[in-house]
Amino acid sequence: MHVMMRQIMALFDEYQSKENAKHVMRALKESARQGFWNGSFPPIGYRTVAAEQRGAKTKKKLEIDPLHADTVRLIYRVGNRVILEPLDDDTMPWAAIDKLGDTPFIARVARAAFHAG
Repeated sequence: MHVMMRQIMALFDEYQSKENAKHVMRALKESARQGFWNGSFPPIGYRTVAAEQRGAKTKKKLEIDPLHADTVRLIYRVGNRVILEPLDDDTMPWAAIDKLGDTPFIARVARAAFHAG
């Protein structure tokens, strides 16, 4: 009898989890549709700014970060081949995240949809 009860409870838990996921995804998509940034760290070349206040929640939008926008422009202008030297600088913000001069990093920036224009 206990096994059946645990299975029934697990079934309800699974259903509730799927319902929560559905509602969270709908809310995230709606927030993105309204132009707000749902992520934590902005992509390289952008920064987040407070756009509006909804209750206790601050909605954020992306704006171009003038400090690092030139780096992204450089990646698109010269591509992967000659970009490694100018980026070999410990002051760059991604130094702690990724190896500098790492071609996959440059390729990720070049392929990112938010840099496309």
